[in-house]
Amino acid sequence: MSGRKGTRYLLPDEEGSVTRSELRRIAKEKQKGIMRRWFHQHYTDPVENTPYESAEGGYIYIWGGPYDPREELESEFGSVVREDTIDELADELGGITWEWTGNPDEQEVDDYFIDSIMRSVPEVAYGASVTNVENLLNISVEAVVQQSLLRLLYANVITAMETYLSDLFISKVTSDPILFRRFIEKNKDFQNEKISLSELFRAHEGIEKRVKAYLTGLVWHRLEKVKALFEEVLEIQFPPDLSALFKAILVRHDIVHRNGKSPDGVEHSITRQEILELISVVNQLVNHIESWRPPVSDVQIDI
Repeated sequence: MSGRKGTRYLLPDEEGSVTRSELRRIAKEKQKGIMRRWFHQHYTDPVENTPYESAEGGYIYIWGGPYDPREELESEFGSVVREDTIDELADELGGITWEWTGNPDEQEVDDYFIDSIMRSVPEVAYGASVTNVENLLNISVEAVVQQSLLRLLYANVITAMETYLSDLFISKVTSDPILFRRFIEKNKDFQNEKISLSELFRAHEGIEKRVKAYLTGLVWHRLEKVKALFEEVLEIQFPPDLSALFKAILVRHDIVHRNGKSPDGVEHSITRQEILELISVVNQLVNHIESWRPPVSDVQIDI
């Protein structure tokens, strides 16, 4: 969110604003007041509005983040305000929390992104992604870069699975009022929220935006959470054994976040056969979901 020429900043506790060049020349304490007001316009303490789930390791940042106040202040004001002034304000904000989230009043869900999901056919898009991976597996590359390519393709199979799961769930929930309500009622992150009577209408008006922001911000390879959502909201059961996928997701994590090494420092050596086997495993999940039909009840009703 770096500042641009022509940007104006609101003055603290009074009417009016200043330009970036004017901000450079005013007194230190007033600079801090302007920066503080700017920061609270765009960021908020997650305790105020962010779902918390201990099983996931803390806050679920549906409004973006976590943001470090020093990084955000330096990004916006680093070329205008002295570093020691920024550090002082960052320390003050850090005394509240060092991990901030976006201000919900400023967050706008990308409607184009949602519309593109609604126009897509998740199964077809997934099939196209997998076909691309298979075609790339047949390309001859130099040995020195082959492992890099194979790692990228392995991770991409997981990405294709994530996209399929997210697009399918989001398209169904946002287009069906019954599923939309069921999602809100079944989701633990929303169940634990307390809303006063005075906030009821405001909360109701913003619920669609909140749900869309939550769904687009969800990490869709967290299969335990995603599995529960599919089963509770869409009434689609996942296959009973997901162990191969859980293992593959851990490998993908090492590829993306540790440059291909495990936490013990062991380097993954991905083979073409492993990628084909992973595609087969993900295909089984996708086919299972696409063909899922709720079991017919054994209970007979006498008429």
